[in-house]
Amino acid sequence: MLQTGSPITASDRVTIQSLWVYPIKSCAGVRLDTAYLDQFGLAGDRRWMVVDCNGRMVTARTRPELLHVVPAIHDKTLELSAPGMGKLKLSPPSGKSRLTVRIWHDHVAGVPCHLEGSQWFSDYLKQQVQLVWMDVPRRHVEPNTTVRPTPVAFADGFPLLVINQASITEIEQRLGTTIDVRRFRPNLVVQGAKAWEEDHWHALTSDTMTLTNVKPCARCQVICTDPDSLSSEPELLKRLASYRKTELGIIVGFNAIHDGPGQLRQNQTLTICPATH
Repeated sequence: MLQTGSPITASDRVTIQSLWVYPIKSCAGVRLDTAYLDQFGLAGDRRWMVVDCNGRMVTARTRPELLHVVPAIHDKTLELSAPGMGKLKLSPPSGKSRLTVRIWHDHVAGVPCHLEGSQWFSDYLKQQVQLVWMDVPRRHVEPNTTVRPTPVAFADGFPLLVINQASITEIEQRLGTTIDVRRFRPNLVVQGAKAWEEDHWHALTSDTMTLTNVKPCARCQVICTDPDSLSSEPELLKRLASYRKTELGIIVGFNAIHDGPGQLRQNQTLTICPATH
């Protein structure tokens, strides 16, 4: 049963509390003061992905230690660090070779990283893996959720994920403990609305852009993993299932698409456009 916020939104505006990108899928996020929207979503978000020897994605669902791979962004390069590993500098590969990789049900072409990068991850995970890069749009969001083809890189399904901080606070109150918002891997965390009011938002807008809510975000066991200790706390998902479960899954936050290039910044005000249904 879904317990939700009031369909009559009490607030007409929210502010951006924090902005996050995840340069490598399932690895640690980078908090930004300012983020730019490109054709994929937030610039630099999930353009890299680790795959196994069969080309299938390797994620924190099965390898939570990926959450301890910390990227630092330096212009067009990344510097990675992880426990027990030396630092690694990464630049987008320029080779013409392509590797077919699988992310959920999608098969897309990725550009293989240089051997040093793949070996670094293989040594860290103690598993033979390969690091790939998405150079140009080769994948689109679910066609039944948008009226136009919308590119997405190696995110699970959509270019943007929005979380309402008040909803995280409400979860904390129910559990009687602090919940790190990083568990939910948001791109935008907004504040200024009541808990779960985001269930009834059609879009968030500024003078120059629109972020359209296209699908609630169904959560998996990754939210049960503490991003620092890597300890698993399954009670979080169980408690959420008691009041946030729908036919789509256990819902926290929403997936969004953007209408073109633009810029977002921390503390920026966005206008709420309520859903009409």
